[in-house]
Amino acid sequence: MTRTAKDPVRLRRAIVVMMSGQGQAVRDITSLLQVSAEYVRDVIHAFNERGFDALDPKWSGGRPKTIGEQVRERICLIAKTPPADWGITAFSTWSLAKLREHLIGRGTVAAISRETLRRILRAGGVMHMLAALDLATGKIFYRIRDRKRHREFLGFLKTLRARCPARSFTS
Repeated sequence: MTRTAKDPVRLRRAIVVMMSGQGQAVRDITSLLQVSAEYVRDVIHAFNERGFDALDPKWSGGRPKTIGEQVRERICLIAKTPPADWGITAFSTWSLAKLREHLIGRGTVAAISRETLRRILRAGGVMHMLAALDLATGKIFYRIRDRKRHREFLGFLKTLRARCPARSFTS
């Protein structure tokens, strides 16, 4: 375990065990690491019981998921189909806001935030396509990306500019 360890919790636990092994008092360890005496004792007892496995933190995972696995799969299925398949002709692709509105309107979910929806789609492998149509030739240029942020969009525009340096893309 080095000082450049990626996991600060594991590093702190290792330091507690090392200092205890060197005969340091709990009081000294707590003052040096700015942790409670209870934490130090818990780490030492866990190390004595489980060995080096005790250095790995056991994250409890936070709040339980409120949307079940079947509903998550259904959300991803809906997101992968065009809105026209659901009788929606006002737009041709889903945005998070439009998909959220559709899911709540259909009763798929009672409520869902856009951030939760984004996480579900990302975990479900839903990809994003950035596309442009060359009106002069009828050719479509596109890129498939895991994310659709300004960085990806600007990267796509730079790719278009590199493909057609002599042409203007503004009207």
